[in-house]
Amino acid sequence: MFLDYDGTLSPIVADPDRAFMSKKMRKTVRKVAKCFPTAIVSGRSVDAGTRYITLSSWLSYITLEAMEWTLKALRNFPNLTQ
Repeated sequence: MFLDYDGTLSPIVADPDRAFMSKKMRKTVRKVAKCFPTAIVSGRSVDAGTRYITLSSWLSYITLEAMEWTLKALRNFPNLTQ
């Protein structure tokens, strides 16, 4: 399961550093993640996102920044995708 952080798990706010998940949302995500492979997706950097999200063996964090880096690497090494 892929869950978006800003505006879905946390409210949209003027200052992104103040966008936090509620206790109820954290509890819900924890329950879902224990039943299904779960990743929180964000446009934030890895460092910024992991300040707000505690990762565990049942929860992953995927950033668009990391995905862009991965896609660039795949374009530079096309044999990796074969």
